[in-house]
Amino acid sequence: MEEAGAEVKIVSPQKGKVKAWDHDHWSIELPVDVQLDNAQAEDYDALMPPGGVMNMDQLRQNDI
Repeated sequence: MEEAGAEVKIVSPQKGKVKAWDHDHWSIELPVDVQLDNAQAEDYDALMPPGGVMNMDQLRQNDI
């Protein structure tokens, strides 16, 4: 997405860093740009949740 000119932000309920999944193992750690409880929908044009159903299931269970 960045190569196409998009500004990418990592928004997460987790503080600090998140680990990226690479096919069958945990890969690199990436810094969280904005915590979920501080994110405002009007600040973003799109949402791309990575991780298939695993991450979406966790987000659905979040109280925020």
